This record gives sequence, C-alpha cells and structure tokens, in this order.
Amino acid sequence: MDKHSYDPVTGQLIEEFAKGFEEFMAFATRQELAMESGKIYCPCPTCRNRRFVYIKTVWNHIYRSGFMPGYKIWYSHGESEEMAYTNASASSSNRIEAEIRPEVEENRGTVQMVNDAFRENVALFGEEENRIEEPNLEARKFFDMLDAAKNELYKGCREGISPLSSATELMSIKTDFNLPEDCVDRLSDWERRMLPEDNLLAASYYEVQKLVAGLGLPYQMIDVCVDNCMIFWREDENRSTCRFCRKPRYQETEGRVRIPYKRMWYLPISERLKRLYQSEHTVESMRWHAEHTSNGEIVHPSDAKVWKHFQEVYSSFAYERRNVYLGLSTDGFNPFGKHGRQYSLWPVIVTPYNLPPSLCMKREFLFLSILIPGPANPKRSLDVFLQPLIHELQMLWDHGVEVFDVSCQQNFTMRAVLMWTISDFPSICTTLFKKNIKVFDSPPPERDGYNLLTQLRDFGAEKTVKCGGNGHDPVQGCGSHHNWHKKSIFWDLPYWKDHLLRHNLDVMHIEKNFFDNIMNTVLNVQGKTKDNLKSRLDLPLHCFRKELRVMKNGKALPPSFVLDPAAKQEFFN
Repeated sequence: MDKHSYDPVTGQLIEEFAKGFEEFMAFATRQELAMESGKIYCPCPTCRNRRFVYIKTVWNHIYRSGFMPGYKIWYSHGESEEMAYTNASASSSNRIEAEIRPEVEENRGTVQMVNDAFRENVALFGEEENRIEEPNLEARKFFDMLDAAKNELYKGCREGISPLSSATELMSIKTDFNLPEDCVDRLSDWERRMLPEDNLLAASYYEVQKLVAGLGLPYQMIDVCVDNCMIFWREDENRSTCRFCRKPRYQETEGRVRIPYKRMWYLPISERLKRLYQSEHTVESMRWHAEHTSNGEIVHPSDAKVWKHFQEVYSSFAYERRNVYLGLSTDGFNPFGKHGRQYSLWPVIVTPYNLPPSLCMKREFLFLSILIPGPANPKRSLDVFLQPLIHELQMLWDHGVEVFDVSCQQNFTMRAVLMWTISDFPSICTTLFKKNIKVFDSPPPERDGYNLLTQLRDFGAEKTVKCGGNGHDPVQGCGSHHNWHKKSIFWDLPYWKDHLLRHNLDVMHIEKNFFDNIMNTVLNVQGKTKDNLKSRLDLPLHCFRKELRVMKNGKALPPSFVLDPAAKQEFFN
C-alpha cells in the first residue's frame, strides 16, 4: 500500500486517504452496472481494473494494498472528467476500453468478449421508431441474434442471464480449460437437469455451437500443399495434387473422410470491421482519427506525413471518415513453448488504426486473420498464405461492404485500405550500406512506388503464387545489379505503389532480438550463442581479426568478449 495511507505511529488509515477511499466506493457503487451486478472493477495494484469482482472484495483489496499508481480519474468506474490528451480523446478511449472489457476475469474466450461488448445494444435497437433507415440484411441477422439475449434462461432467473449469455460462457469455459466436446455435453446436460423444467439452456455442445454461430463471425479452413507450394483455394479448390510439386493433397486413409496433409485457417476481417460500427461502444472511436485535434506532434499514425500523403492522393477515400485504415503484422512463435517440440506457427494480425492510441493496440482490436501452420518457417512461401487476405482487401478497396452505423442509424458503404506492414529486422547487411566491396557514405536515394514497379517488371521478378512457394529461382542479375528475387503479393493492391511507407520495423522486437543475441554470445549459451563455426568461417568476408579465424586444424581460439566463470558470477551478482 501507499506509504502515505497509514499513520506510521498509530498504524491507522490516514483520514485523508480513508475519506477519499469512501468517496470512491460511493461513486463506483452508484453506477448502473454495479447496482445491477453487485460487482465493479478492482483498481488495486494487483487487479489493475482487469478483474470484475464483488464490491466486498474490492473493499478488502484496497484496504490491504491501496490503489494502483496513477489512477486519478476513475475511467473504469463511470467518471467522465476530461484528461489532458487532445480534447479528452484518451479519457473517452479509456472509458470505452473499460466498457468493452468482458465482465469476467481476464483471459476469457473471444466469443465471450464479443457477447459482452454488444449485449447492451439490444434494447436500443428494439425501438423501431428511432431508426431513420432499416438495417441491411446482414445487420438484421446480427440484431436478431442479439434479441435472443432478452429471453430469460428460465422464469424468474437473475436479470441478464439468457440462453445466449449462457452459451457464450460455456464456450468460454471450454476454450479456457481445453475441455473435450463430450465433457461439455455432460456438463450441459447436468446443468439443464439442475435448472427448472422450462429452462432454455443448450443441452449439448452442438446446440451451443448452433446458438453462438448466429453471431456470424465466419472462418475458413483451406488445405495447403505439404511443401507450401500452393493453397487449394478458388480455382484450385477441387484439385487433388499440387500444381507445382505434384504431391498429393490428402493422406492415404481407410476411412471415407479425406484428411489433408496441411491446413491453414483464414478469418475474414470484413465482419469484424462491421461490428465496430454496429456497436455503440466503438462507433465514435472509429472516427477518432479524423475528428481529433493534433498539436503538431505525432501521437497517432494519422498525424504522420505518410497518412496525410495518402489522403491527398485518394481524397475521395479520405472524404468518408468512416473508411478503415489497417496495418498488418506477423511473426512466428512456438505454441509448445521452449521445452516442447520444434514448431513454428505464424499468426497474421490486422489492426484498424481509426481508433485512438489507447485502443488500437489493445487485444480486442488485434484481429487474427490468418493462422499459418508449421512445423517450419514459411519463409518465401508467405505470399501463398496471404492470398485470401489480399483478395478481401482488394474487394474492400474496390467495392467495399454495406454497414449499419448505429450512431446515425443509417447504412453506408465501408471501404478499407492497408497502410503498411510491421515486421522485425530483415537479415541483410547494414554496415555503411555496403554492397559487395563498394562502400557508400550515405543511404541510397528513395524510390517511389512507380519506380519500384518498373524495376520489378524490367528484372523479371515473379509472383510467388505463379512460381510456387519454393520456386523462386534467382532472377538474372540478382546480387550484382539488383536485389529482387520476387514480386511481393502486396503489389496486387492498386494503391500500394502510392504509399510513402510500406513496411515498418518492430523496434521493440528488434531490440529484444539484439539483446538476446548479445547476452547469449557474451555468456556463451550453448545452442544460442552467435559465436559458432559458421560465423567464424564467414569472418574473413567482413573483417580482419585474425585471432578469431578458424585454424587449419579446425580449431579456434576463445574470443575475448566471452565472460569466464568468475566474470559471469560477478555479472549475475
């Protein structure tokens, strides 16, 4: 607890703190959500407004540990006072963040998060006379599904408990604890028998799926060549062998169900972008990029030169402030942990940058669009897996999708643009812009998109989808006259050539990688140090440190930068 909260002599709470504590609790418990549920978010240093707990629990936590640092404005408890962030944008952002956070402990499933985020809109849309225009068909399906949240699970049950909320909670439990379907079936059946006879609880996992499926968040499972040459999609959907390596699509099995060797997952982004305008919690924030006031500093990508340049080139797109600006990032990780089997799984994340800084990097708005399977790094075949996303991005640019805007009760055509990608540091030589044996004192001149497209055409670089994920032969002149080995799939986007900045470096990730590499090398961590035989053999190509070169007998002297045991002990102490 804050040292100033207790009197050091009497050990009692300081009167000023106690008074402020009581004032906070009185204010927080008067809010509608607290009065209905008997719970509020706990602002103690441990919970940090991430746990939605009973009021008595909050009393105990604050009494023992005090408030989390910096919680001056009670944005998670209904306070709407302006904050010093460009016309109260951060205050509204934090308030929205608190509203959309699920009313359960953190790390709940995605479906539960969606249900919690939109449940309160049901009553609003039930008032037909308030609508200026009828929602389109897709929006109507969504609202009909939310209407199901009004039905009581059984007569006389607690307010807010419905078949939909029960189904999403059960789905969340299954996801969090990795329960098998049979376990969910038995759990549902047991709960149904425990409740009154007229209850509407789903009796099986199948019924739960049917009920939750009405939320309309689709996904696709697409078969992939075992060597990542191609995906069996669109015109290749019915093929049984790879167009490039001729390897079979399916495993040889005795059953009637054909099992593919490899499969990717694609989650379309259009439906999730629609929900941002169909929810009262997020619709205003989706216009933040155009409505906030800049003080001359770059506090958001919309304040930057590249954003403004794009809006100048495509003024008709910029005129509709509800159009969506997206960023894309990807990186691999091992889902089995450091001590599990070697496996590289690559998620592709899409983020809407319409939102204010305090929201656009929150987990709720990091949309998983593609899950690329392992076990190996996709490397140059990455474009093969990006095809469905690029196709959808082209559609969102050329035609857009019809969306219902809850703030003005009207339909509009929402379009979207991919502004850039984000990745960690590429494996290229960076010392003094060195190319072969020639050294330049300054960086090369910037080339616009039209110039780059001309180079790609002149040098004959091919698209991955045309030559296959493993079919990139070095283009003539590569390494001497140019460095092109393929034409990226992002050039299929008609506006890609007009961007000033297409690819961003993940600085935090790069710093972590550099730190890990340096520490592992200095500490001589086996299997992770960069001081190995391969690097020693490459050393003569980059510098003339003869003491580090491999000798004729295949041995090499230990480097001076590696700490001895005594130095390691001193370092760790």
